[in-house]
Amino acid sequence: MKSDTFFVNIFPMNDRQQADFNFKDIAKTVVDYSVDIGFEYTLMTVGDKRIDPWVISQFCLSLDPNFSPLIAVNPSYQHPVSVVKKLISLKNLYPSNVAINLVTGSFFGELRAINDNLDFEARTNRLNEFYLSMLALISSEKSHFKGDFYQVQSAEIYPKYNFGSFDFFVSGSMTNEFKSNKQAYFVRSIRPVSEMQKAQVPNCGLSLGICARSSKEEALSEINRIYPPNRKGEMLFSISIANNLTPWNKWLKNYLDENSDEVSTYFLKPMKNFWSSAPYVVGSYQEVADQLSAYVELGYQFFILDFQPEEAIHIKKCLNLFRNR
Repeated sequence: MKSDTFFVNIFPMNDRQQADFNFKDIAKTVVDYSVDIGFEYTLMTVGDKRIDPWVISQFCLSLDPNFSPLIAVNPSYQHPVSVVKKLISLKNLYPSNVAINLVTGSFFGELRAINDNLDFEARTNRLNEFYLSMLALISSEKSHFKGDFYQVQSAEIYPKYNFGSFDFFVSGSMTNEFKSNKQAYFVRSIRPVSEMQKAQVPNCGLSLGICARSSKEEALSEINRIYPPNRKGEMLFSISIANNLTPWNKWLKNYLDENSDEVSTYFLKPMKNFWSSAPYVVGSYQEVADQLSAYVELGYQFFILDFQPEEAIHIKKCLNLFRNR
């Protein structure tokens, strides 16, 4: 396990299907600042309205071998054999680290579209089996695995996986299933520092957005410009949290019922307008760095940061302050 605090950024995806969204140009920009700022990984998300994370990861690796993708894997879309083959292929072609982000599912509309009607508990069990079958495929000459969702009998993978262990990330709600695994990193969404519990295990991290400027007032003005009100987004967000029964969403519903629109460092407007999937920390460069430090004091080891490419220069200032604290 890594001993120091590390950071992961997110490759910006075009969920709104803007005609001028150029993945090749965006990829070049993201690769440049990911390597420059020193992100441990870049999360390549998955979904029906997003470019395939394996394809965009390979394109980014071809631009700079120092780039390290964290590739989202949803069992709804592919079999463990397919994922292992892709992982081995990238590891053979590029010297970079490649990690896996295991996700239980997707937006409910996307799941319904492919007739994936499992409830949350069943999706969690399926994801656990998915990972165990992956391990079986890379750990022996002929793989065998028998579960409720996946069965592998005498499967042979070539080339063989000869790269040691690989990091993988899962939702914090799956801590019990994976807490004995030293390669597992658990991701939670942030709550206000005053409402955050200490990390359950040493390898917990937090998902959040950042908007920082020289002053808090300037940062608040900028985040409202970057993520403006959007009625369609508000409706999509309402539908999303209404149908999602994870512990995080239950807490979020209660928090929204009890709190009006924020002007504090804990900022939810990008989520409420469906521009982002994570709460934001908003403030001066020093305020944001201090907030990150407060979460580290609670035992959180890494941060997955959501921001627009234009914000990279400001993110770098925050992380430099944090790292030099």
